[in-house]
Amino acid sequence: MFKINYDVDIGGCNGQGWIRCNYESLELAFGVPQEADEFKVSGQWAFENKNGEIIILYDWKATNLYDARLPTISAFRARESYPFHIGAKQPLCSNDEDYRCTKCLIQSFIIWMKDSEFIRMTEEDQVGYSTYYV
Repeated sequence: MFKINYDVDIGGCNGQGWIRCNYESLELAFGVPQEADEFKVSGQWAFENKNGEIIILYDWKATNLYDARLPTISAFRARESYPFHIGAKQPLCSNDEDYRCTKCLIQSFIIWMKDSEFIRMTEEDQVGYSTYYV
């Protein structure tokens, strides 16, 4: 189980995976996203699990903050779905049995998101992991 926690230090979190879902359902479930760097990221949600492990969910280079050819923030947020990036700062797994490894953390977050009654996902929505896990 994860909970929103904007008081955690998200420094050092980087992309480990993604989940395609609808912005509106994220906002309904978790509230307005926290402001980010206003360059590569327009908004983000920070989560913490009971072990103190941090996950961030964010749009990455998705708006005209990054590139004028991309949609405005409001146009981006009106899209049917988007592959939101999942960031973490735990080190990569040393073996598959380490339940606290990053891959397992990301998997547990994705399962929690998919099981959420608030998050609207379509049949076409997917999840993915960083190439570190291939």
